[in-house]
Amino acid sequence: RTGFDKTLFPETIPMLFIDHHASGNPEGHICFVNAHAPATAFLVQEIIEASSFQITQEIAELLFFGIVTDTGFFRHLDQGSGMYFKAIARLIDAGASPKQAFYAMNSGKTLANRKLLGELLLRTEAYFDNKLLISSLPLHEQERYGLESRDSDMLYQLLMTLEGCEAVVVIRQEKQDFCALGLRSKEWIDVGKIAEHFGGGGHKHAAGAYVQGTIETIQKEILREFESILT
Repeated sequence: RTGFDKTLFPETIPMLFIDHHASGNPEGHICFVNAHAPATAFLVQEIIEASSFQITQEIAELLFFGIVTDTGFFRHLDQGSGMYFKAIARLIDAGASPKQAFYAMNSGKTLANRKLLGELLLRTEAYFDNKLLISSLPLHEQERYGLESRDSDMLYQLLMTLEGCEAVVVIRQEKQDFCALGLRSKEWIDVGKIAEHFGGGGHKHAAGAYVQGTIETIQKEILREFESILT
């Protein structure tokens, strides 16, 4: 996401790898990976605080924003998360504003964004007694409404509230025969493992992958993967 190209730097420069994803191949001289952490920003906060550096208001705002975007503004935190809220409280004490972070995440949407969201809802299909919901976004719809109108997180929020829903999959066409997958689940379905089948990864309840194929062929394969779980 940062566009960081490690080939531009000599191998003698130490690289620190920080992540909260269990899947993937960590690359670095030092790897700090904790799949139980709710956000990578929380791990960065741990390092800063353990090093006795001062967390300025600017740092607090950036760390807070990283945590709330990864946790769906705390929606994905469950019981036993007290230590994370204590860490978040320290960021707020240092100057982070929950109100401003919420506005930054959710305001400024365009009418095209909401119309595209409506199209995605119309394209949603239910399978296995409504336990699995699948929506898709073909290229022509993205061209019609604009790439900046995509808002998968809001779609996940709306679909996951439907009665009986256990998992949501969104297939977004990137090229003629190449798609991006987004997978979300509520409780017991591990979509991270399903994403690994497609060459991707992520968390138990939130994962993704890039897959060669059309929306139709990928959807058939997704249904085969979920069939053994939901039937």
